Amino acid sequence: MGAKRAAVALACVAGGAAAASAVAGSSTAVHAPLTSAADPRVQGTFVGELAGRTLSWRLTFAGFDAPVAARIRLGARQVTLCAPCHGSWMTGRTPATAYGLRGAPVELRSPTGSARGVVSFGPVPTLQVGLTDGASLHLPASVPFAVTGFVGHVVLVTARQTYDLGTTTRTPRMLILPDDKRLTGKRDLTFVLVRPDGSRPANRESRARVYGVLLAGRR
Repeated sequence: MGAKRAAVALACVAGGAAAASAVAGSSTAVHAPLTSAADPRVQGTFVGELAGRTLSWRLTFAGFDAPVAARIRLGARQVTLCAPCHGSWMTGRTPATAYGLRGAPVELRSPTGSARGVVSFGPVPTLQVGLTDGASLHLPASVPFAVTGFVGHVVLVTARQTYDLGTTTRTPRMLILPDDKRLTGKRDLTFVLVRPDGSRPANRESRARVYGVLLAGRR
């Protein structure tokens, strides 16, 4: 009986160690919508994946008229994510812990405006588009995108027309803006997530806006 009990005890210890190892090897999604009280055009979206003590993050933003710097406060540390942030689509990695990330403030700042938000845990429907304010594109044009916490379609909304740009699971991860003369000109573009039943998530991270994009057609 003693030998059997010892074997059971060892099995329990091994099982517990394996479970702990699985938890340690898992990752946690985080997100933060960044908004400005002074200017509703100024906004950003911060998402990340915490694995162990490394945070892999992606940041997009729009509505800024000057170079942007991005920072996050992790406990007593203020960490610069990018300064200046080139374009409007930045990625990186930084040391972090779940304790330091929970409720951590994230800030985008430029000489002409700022946007702020705090980190929350768990995925929400999030759309990020790699298109810079004031960009010039020749249609048809490819635009990189990333979606987290959602399966459905990406739709482009303009003042004149709505375009279904395909499913969120498309590979490669590119949106194709069609060569439609109704889309040409200088435009503010709004990209939104749409469920299969046609409804849209209500959270701000489920849409992305880009301002003053110049679109030229081939015909």
